Amino acid sequence: MRFSGKVFRSLHQLCRDIKQKWIAPFRKNRARSALIRWAESCLGSRCAPQDLGGTARLTLRLNCGSKSYIAQYGSKKDRFALFIKLGEHLRRQGVRVPQILRHDLRCGNALLDDLGSANVASLLQKSPDAEKVLDEVMATLASFHAAAPDRPHDSRLVPLFDANTWIFHTMSRLPVALHDFCPHMPKTLFNEAEQELKRFCAAVAPEKGPLRLCHTDCHLGNILLKDDLMYVIDWEDAKICSPALDLAVFFMYANGPEVWPYRERCLARYLAESDLPPEAHGRILKQLEFFELGFLLQRMAQHMDKVRRSMTCWTRTVLHEKTASVLQRESMSAYPAVHAILRDAEAALRKCNGKTSADINCRCHA
Repeated sequence: MRFSGKVFRSLHQLCRDIKQKWIAPFRKNRARSALIRWAESCLGSRCAPQDLGGTARLTLRLNCGSKSYIAQYGSKKDRFALFIKLGEHLRRQGVRVPQILRHDLRCGNALLDDLGSANVASLLQKSPDAEKVLDEVMATLASFHAAAPDRPHDSRLVPLFDANTWIFHTMSRLPVALHDFCPHMPKTLFNEAEQELKRFCAAVAPEKGPLRLCHTDCHLGNILLKDDLMYVIDWEDAKICSPALDLAVFFMYANGPEVWPYRERCLARYLAESDLPPEAHGRILKQLEFFELGFLLQRMAQHMDKVRRSMTCWTRTVLHEKTASVLQRESMSAYPAVHAILRDAEAALRKCNGKTSADINCRCHA
């Protein structure tokens, strides 16, 4: 018995809904209760828990009288062990990260100092001097990039970032995410785009250096403010790679239009603050173009997937601005397949504003 693509996607969506509505909440409640019991035993007192979102780990703020703490549970033990070891290493190197007060590697629990909820994203919305704030952010990035492990090529502490695997996963999502919006796109176009990105990757060779300790999720929400100092949180996805990886994440996943107009200024500030030799600056900028292109495709797929699965379609002006800016680069002439995908996907995303997913499906399959 053969299923059509529409039936297969419906079954896939049904399984996803069951997991999200029933299985995931049950597991989260069980882990939440266990984390609270463990934290209270460490602190020796009862605490009032408050759920905090925005992270892959279960995170609670525990209010114990006049003090508060952050309790976290990491279900993936290898990533949790990296989070603990790297946090200790960075503090020894003088990098501002949350202090880990207690941890249990066996069950994946950690108790951290509470840095509050103020982050750079909220500061940029309030501050009249965005340039000064972004200068401090670039200095913060340069400081932890310089704090590489003692043996940066040793993947036993921090794994190396595999750019080719990242390209494969990014390109594998695009055909499904764009199917309802760009049905005219031939499958061969995605294969050509993947080969173009691999050739670009081979040309800039991010795995050959300069290698630094990279956060890999360095967006504005992961940089907190306390006593006018910046702290970087959520280190469990750290990798050894070119620092261009973190710069691309910062520019492509910044939460708002405040960062993109200052891209050139931020790059100049970062290169001035970093420990990179001047002869490596040109290589970093080429690697940045590669990662920006990959993350733009990745973010386009994420947005299309959300639009396809939600009841009401939505989009962001910032994504359009970044896509238009990248498409206007002279270097894009060397990647015609990637250019065609981004151009058509951006046009489709503009058309779906104000429409429902049912309208789009009717229009696409008519």
